[in-house]
Amino acid sequence: MLIIMSQESGPPSQSSISAILYLLDCPLYRGGLRMTAEGLESKKGSTFPETEGIYWLYRQPQAHWLQWQARARALLAAQDKQTTLLAEERAVLPPDASPLTENRLELLREGRLHNRKVYSEILAPLLKVQEGEGGGPKGDQLQWTASLAESLPSHQNMASYHEVLFRDWAWENGENKAAFDLLQRLWLGKDYGSKSGLPMGDKVVAVLGSGAGRLAVDLHHHFKPKASLLIDINPLLHLAAHRLIRGESFQLYEFPHPPLSHEQVAVAQLCENPYGPQPDMHLLFADVSQLPLKPQSLDVVVTPWLIDIIPEDLPSFIRRVNRVLKQGGLWLNFGPLGFETRSLAQRLCFAEVKELLEQSGFALEVDFQERVPYLQSPHSSHGRVETVFCFRGKKLKEVKEPKRFDYLPSWLRDWAEPIPVTNFTAELALINKVHYEITAIIDGRVSFSEIALAMEQNYGMTRSQAEETLFSILLKVHESSLRI
Repeated sequence: MLIIMSQESGPPSQSSISAILYLLDCPLYRGGLRMTAEGLESKKGSTFPETEGIYWLYRQPQAHWLQWQARARALLAAQDKQTTLLAEERAVLPPDASPLTENRLELLREGRLHNRKVYSEILAPLLKVQEGEGGGPKGDQLQWTASLAESLPSHQNMASYHEVLFRDWAWENGENKAAFDLLQRLWLGKDYGSKSGLPMGDKVVAVLGSGAGRLAVDLHHHFKPKASLLIDINPLLHLAAHRLIRGESFQLYEFPHPPLSHEQVAVAQLCENPYGPQPDMHLLFADVSQLPLKPQSLDVVVTPWLIDIIPEDLPSFIRRVNRVLKQGGLWLNFGPLGFETRSLAQRLCFAEVKELLEQSGFALEVDFQERVPYLQSPHSSHGRVETVFCFRGKKLKEVKEPKRFDYLPSWLRDWAEPIPVTNFTAELALINKVHYEITAIIDGRVSFSEIALAMEQNYGMTRSQAEETLFSILLKVHESSLRI
C-alpha cells in the first residue's frame, strides 16, 4: 500500500525562514522578527512555533495550534467512524444482497483506512507535539481556555476544501491550466499571448489562501519570482503542499459522489508535483486579515477564490492588501463573488468591488469575467462551472490601515462583558426551548398527536399551528439522520 514516497527534498526550514525574515512583521506588536536560539521571536519576546519549518504567525499562535490539533484528531476520528460504519453495514447485508454492493462497501472501507494512514502521516508533526516538546507552544501557552478568544470559524475544519488536493495534484483535467491562464491574462494584460513580460524576476509574490498550492507552484515555476510566499490557515492542505513542493508524493483515495461507475467508487489518486522540488517557496500559517508582513514588503499579491469567503468585510481587506504592497505593486485577483454574509449590503457586485478598489488607492488596470470549471472530478457525474471576476489593481497611494480585525465579538473575547440581547438570540432561545422540550418527552411511547396536544396547551398555539411546527421539527430530525 503506497503512502509516502520521498524524492529529492528542498532546502532546510531554518534557511527558508531566514531568507524571508526581512519581510516579516510581528502580528501582535508589529515590528520585525528575529531568529534566536529559542526560535523565531518578536522584539518583545513573543515566540512563534513551527511545524515542519512552517511558522505559525498569528497574534496568539498557540490558540490556532491547539484548535487545529483538535480538528486534526477530529478528522482521524471521522475516518475511524466511517470505516466502522461501512464494516457494520456490510455485516448486516441480507443474504440476497448483490455482490457488487458488498464489494462497494469494502472498497470504501479500505480506501478510508488508507486515507487515515496518509492523513496521520501528513499531520504527524502537528499531532505528535506534547507540552515542551518539538516546535509547538510551550509551558503556560498550552491553555485551552485562553485559546478560545482567538477561535477559528466553526465551519473551518481539517477536511474543508480537501478535494482541491486531487484537483491540484492528480486530476490534470484542465482546471489548473484554466486558473493559470487567468493569472497570465492578469499579469500580462495586453501582452497576453506573447512571451514578453512573463518572468517576475526580482519580484516577491504572496499567494493568500494558497490552499493545496498548485496555482502558487505554477506561478513560481513559470514566472520565476525572487520568492513566493504561500499563506493559508489549513494544516492538512499546507503540510501536503509542503511535501509536494519539496518533491515528495503521496496517494489518497478519492470518493466521487456520485461515481460514474462501480470501478470509480474509490479511486486511488497519486498526488505529485510535475515540476519536482521548487526552491524559494516559503509557506506560512497566517490569517489573511492579520497579515504578518511589513508595510510595502510585496511586489505582487494574488488572491484566488478568496475575497468572498473571508469573514472580514471587503473594504477593510482591500486596505489591508494596500498596506503590504509596495508603491506600484500589483494585486491579481480571480474568483466568484458569493459573499457569505447575512448582510445584503455586503454582498457586493463586481461594479461595487471595482469602485472600492479605486477608492482605496488602486488603479484598475485589467478586469474581466470568465466561465471556468470548478472541482470537476473525471470520476464523478457532478461538477460545477462558475463565473469568476478577475482584476489587476496597481497601488498608486497609501490609504489608512483598517482597524484590527477580530472574528469574535468582544463579549466572546472578554468573558466578563455582558452578552447583548438581539432579535437573533431571542429567536434562537425560543427555538431551542421548543426543540428541547419536544425531544425531552420522546420516550418511545408518546405519539405525534400527544405531543401536538401538549404544544397546543403549553404554547397557546392552535392545533394546526402545533401540528405544523412539530411536523417541521421532526422532519428535520429525520432528514438529518439520513445525511452523511
